[in-house]
Amino acid sequence: MKKERLSLNWDKSQISNDINPILQRYERYLRNNGYRPSTIAGYCIRIKVYLTESETNSPGIEQASRFRETLLDSNLKPSSINNYCASIKAFYKMQGEEIDLPFLKVSNKINFYYTEEEIIKLMSVIRNLKHIAAISTLFYCLLRASDLCNLNDCDLDLKDLNLRIRDGKRGKQAILPIPPACGGILRQYLQIRPPLEINGQFPLFYTDFGNRWERRNLYKMVVHYKNKAGIKKAGGCHMLRHSAASILIKNGCDIMTLKELMRHENIETTARYITVLDTVKREKLEKYLVL
Repeated sequence: MKKERLSLNWDKSQISNDINPILQRYERYLRNNGYRPSTIAGYCIRIKVYLTESETNSPGIEQASRFRETLLDSNLKPSSINNYCASIKAFYKMQGEEIDLPFLKVSNKINFYYTEEEIIKLMSVIRNLKHIAAISTLFYCLLRASDLCNLNDCDLDLKDLNLRIRDGKRGKQAILPIPPACGGILRQYLQIRPPLEINGQFPLFYTDFGNRWERRNLYKMVVHYKNKAGIKKAGGCHMLRHSAASILIKNGCDIMTLKELMRHENIETTARYITVLDTVKREKLEKYLVL
């Protein structure tokens, strides 16, 4: 009796982990050279795009230069293009080659931020308790997306309202205060959310499929709710951090306190937010200095 062939799809695109040997080697190279997990993930994604566009696992240096030209012709931000260049430089360095891909100058100016009214609109359209807890923590604790994704249950102290950052930007650690409004939301979230062990840790936030949240998932979530709230301004997760800092300055927070809350190494980085205060001063001057 003739057996029927099983209906199975063996296309490798279905698997979550990339099995391209050169990408596996690149990931191992980055890990062995002390790159942070979040940086490794971003670099590997960009190199995968680069290799796909080059249609080879061993593109020459000229192809790298041409690829950079296509990036310049696109609508990518200078910082995104610089991230591609850094990933490609590390890729060639792994193979013992040095490549010159000039970095673009990135503006350090905060051009816009969400106002208090826009933050309220954003929060108001969210019906998912996990999502409102995540976005509230991003905003009220001035976190980067990677900070939130790295949080474990043990980093949260709701008794004294403190949040521990174990592996922040450049590996820095910090203890941050949690505002009571955010603490209340987190308490409600934890009453419903069961703890889940993933790779020996208990992440504070995890997906409905039992995986630790990644930055790209967080970005999509924030953009979804931003669009739902009718907010037209650009930006995703990082705009919540910018907005919190801008609102703090607007309401009278001093620059040194903001520097500590933002975990900036240099006061010059925090000084970007002074322009927001200048705008407020101008508005009040024009409003009240009237003859």
